[in-house]
Amino acid sequence: MLSHRSNILLLSFTIFLFNTLIPNISKAQLQLNQDITKQISNYLLVQYGIEPEDENHIHSFYKNRYFESAWFKIDGQLNDNALALINYAQNHEYANQLISKDLDNLLYEYTKQQPSHLLNKTSLLGAIEIRLSKLFLKTAIVNLNGLVKPEDIAGIAWNITPRYVNLPQMMDKALHLENISGELNGLLPQNKAYYTLKEYLKTYKYIATQGGWPTVPETAIKLELGDTSEVVKVLKARLIITQDLDAIHFNGLVYNDAVLEGVKHFQQRHGLHTDGVIGKNTLQNLNISVEERIRQIQLNLERFKWLPDLSNRGDKYIWVNIPHYKLKLFNQGQLLTEQNVVTGAKRSQTPCFDSYITDIVINPYWNVPYSIAKDEIAPKVSEDTQYLLEKNYEVINGWGTNRVMDSVGHLDWKDKSLHRNYRFRQKPGPGNALGVLKFNLPNPWSIYLHDTPSKSTFLREKRAYSHGCIRVQNPDQLATLLFNGQQGLDEEKLSEKINSRKTQTILLKDHVNVFIVYMTSGIDENGKLQLFEDVYGRDAKIDERLRSLLM
Repeated sequence: MLSHRSNILLLSFTIFLFNTLIPNISKAQLQLNQDITKQISNYLLVQYGIEPEDENHIHSFYKNRYFESAWFKIDGQLNDNALALINYAQNHEYANQLISKDLDNLLYEYTKQQPSHLLNKTSLLGAIEIRLSKLFLKTAIVNLNGLVKPEDIAGIAWNITPRYVNLPQMMDKALHLENISGELNGLLPQNKAYYTLKEYLKTYKYIATQGGWPTVPETAIKLELGDTSEVVKVLKARLIITQDLDAIHFNGLVYNDAVLEGVKHFQQRHGLHTDGVIGKNTLQNLNISVEERIRQIQLNLERFKWLPDLSNRGDKYIWVNIPHYKLKLFNQGQLLTEQNVVTGAKRSQTPCFDSYITDIVINPYWNVPYSIAKDEIAPKVSEDTQYLLEKNYEVINGWGTNRVMDSVGHLDWKDKSLHRNYRFRQKPGPGNALGVLKFNLPNPWSIYLHDTPSKSTFLREKRAYSHGCIRVQNPDQLATLLFNGQQGLDEEKLSEKINSRKTQTILLKDHVNVFIVYMTSGIDENGKLQLFEDVYGRDAKIDERLRSLLM
């Protein structure tokens, strides 16, 4: 049952729309119970092409409020909610993209009207009404999922479930509470790291207005602890500007312990070896301009809107950031372990997606993917028939069975059609490509976490070398923390099972979500800004799309 005030608002709004659409029908013929929904629906259809049966946000919103006006008072004046929305949009970072010229023109025309004549401008009021609702929803979508959306950008391989809110309900709530700005701000990432990153953006913009930071000469590569050089003064200035070195150390030309620690701090924030040695990669990162860093931060603020809320990640979850080459396991917000990982090479990039650990396989077989078998293993087998034996491979007849071929000497691996019927499988053992542990997680790309016999790659600064799967530096520690004693699987029991050389699959009872993301900028657990190399060139794709929308 509508309240008396709602009936009046509804009747008033219906009358000014009805007069516009059907001028030949007298007001006396209009009754509140004569299918008001149809009249408003007709208006939406005629003016904006919105069919009544369309399940879009606008129609759903008005249907749920019995087509009562949201943004006008009964006298045709914009209400406080409307003024708050306009003010919010005008001060939004994407104001020009949110407020259309059409709405601007309508509001300008509205301000020229005499208050007493407003109810005679039914078409104008109706047009503003709908466009204000669209403005709210567009602003809400930008706050929730970004101006740029992953599905609009080819080649960034982002498949993480987006945040969802019922926007028509949320708009109705904002109007009822008269809290437009509060509800819209509530759609932004409710993550401390997001707001800290925004503060760093302000800092870096200020640094830009002051001329940025100095370029560190290439001769800095030769610096060693205890050296005295004019280059040290330039290096100190560079580190002080980004708060990697305390300003009290500005004076002096000696590359002392304080400067060494400043370089290490810088290296840690940029995913580099924290050895205090200014190598090629460290020098390159020192000399990336402040303008480039500003853009990098801006792009990742947009990416933050693509991430799941902390409340939706689960009590215990795994977070893998590809450009950082790190895996982190959290439990109730606490970091349990951080490990180096090896991710997909540029030619076989690891996609971003969310999933969950179902089980671990101890001493796994490796079923060689078709592309690797065809392009890498088959040519070697054709040249050397002993290759299969040396690498502990066996040939399986068919893809749906596990029937091992006793003799394969007659097979011509240069024949590509052969791979439709036969496949390679590597048996468990020290040289198995998956090592001794494999962590299964459902996904359409056959990506999983696993051990590796190639331990030296974890020591490299840049670790994009795999065929797409993620190699974990300390998989036994990860498994122990995940199971936490389930099924008696502690560190000692796991070691026994590994040493048995038997292949075993153990189900994980607790639900542990996995998020594989691509963030080239973020905030660490100490609130420090992190900036990483765009190893796959995905920042450039987002930047191109964003610039096209901002033109």
